[in-house]
Amino acid sequence: MHLYACLFCRSQAICHFLYRFPIFIDATAAAAQRRGNNFLALYADIMTGRIPKANIFRPDISLPIAFEVLVLLWKMMFTGGGGNNKMKSQ
Repeated sequence: MHLYACLFCRSQAICHFLYRFPIFIDATAAAAQRRGNNFLALYADIMTGRIPKANIFRPDISLPIAFEVLVLLWKMMFTGGGGNNKMKSQ
């Protein structure tokens, strides 16, 4: 029973982390666009609990997300924005 309850603790920790640092959600979306459907399917399996949450730290998941975080931070710091906002105020 304790092992089953521990899954909720991990999910809650991930939820709090993403709430505190929402740039990781944007980075995950950018990594999914760059890496394709296989990356997205694996990430979805992790987030829905089909495979253990500890797999989020595997290099094939964590490194592309970390790279995209750095790209987004670079864009925010040096190019004046991180998003692809097509609409501008008129």
